[in-house]
Amino acid sequence: MKLELSVDAAPIRWRPSPEAVERARRLVEAWGPSDGVLEVVLTGDGRIHDLNRRYRGKDRPTDVLSFSYLEGHEERRDELLHGRLPAREFSGDPPVDDDAAPVLVGEVLISVETMQRRDVRLDHDDDEEFVFLVVHGMLHTLGFDHAHRDEAMEMEKNMEMILDGAFGDGSEAGSGGSR
Repeated sequence: MKLELSVDAAPIRWRPSPEAVERARRLVEAWGPSDGVLEVVLTGDGRIHDLNRRYRGKDRPTDVLSFSYLEGHEERRDELLHGRLPAREFSGDPPVDDDAAPVLVGEVLISVETMQRRDVRLDHDDDEEFVFLVVHGMLHTLGFDHAHRDEAMEMEKNMEMILDGAFGDGSEAGSGGSR
């Protein structure tokens, strides 16, 4: 899956380092459907607060919101994560004649302000937290959740598996040849 990173109109001073962007890009490319695109948007508390209230009924900012543009994919999320299924099979958009055209899997919005407040509280590095939130958001767009204990354990296991390559021994965890 490809990663597209953008910054919305919010007045954000912080930007991830080129190394953090590259780590996030490598991880997203190592996982997920090869025909997919994940859009990551850096934003501020104002926009994410509004979206959190509108879509989740929570009247506060949050660090990350994810919107999946796939339909009916939840039961096949493991196959999507490991790149064994194309995103095209779950796209709600009309079919495109061009099989090489990428499919927008989802959008991940990260509030830099909330992320940084959380970093201070947890004594995390901004770049590490950025990579963590990209992976967390990616998993949500592929159908993973943490609303219930068993789901949370599965999501945490996948987070650890993926992030091992970003912060572990330096080697990419990737799909380990399972593609």
